[in-house]
Amino acid sequence: KNSMTKIFKEAIHPFIMGFTTCSSLACCPTVAKALKSLGVKEVNSKFNINAGLIFSKSSCMLYLTTIVVYSCCILEKSLGIGECAILAFTTIVLSIAVPSLPGGTAAIVSNLMLQYSLPMELVGAVLSIDFIMDMMRTGARGFFMVCEGLIFDKIVD
Repeated sequence: KNSMTKIFKEAIHPFIMGFTTCSSLACCPTVAKALKSLGVKEVNSKFNINAGLIFSKSSCMLYLTTIVVYSCCILEKSLGIGECAILAFTTIVLSIAVPSLPGGTAAIVSNLMLQYSLPMELVGAVLSIDFIMDMMRTGARGFFMVCEGLIFDKIVD
């Protein structure tokens, strides 16, 4: 059985790797190493890492949607039902298309904001903090991939 302290000590390495590189792929070896030291079977670890990379796109979709909706609220611009449906469809498609590269969401965020006729000043403000947000998202993804791996291993066995 693993203590919370041991889990945190192992999961912090993928967080640091994701935070400093902004790359989910760069986290994979550190996640695998952390899961191995926590006693997770290799087959479960590999499945968890692959599933984590596939399903992490939902956080990107949520991020893109939140930026547009929050920006519209700031500018007191209302979104109708049709615009919300288009936003949902667009963010789903764009979140799949986001490259797994540092700053991969930057081009997509700016295009999505311009699609809703948001001012360039607001786009610039969002892009100025997008890198920091990307660091946090990727670091958290690495950390939680370790937690998910532990949970998955307990459920399967």
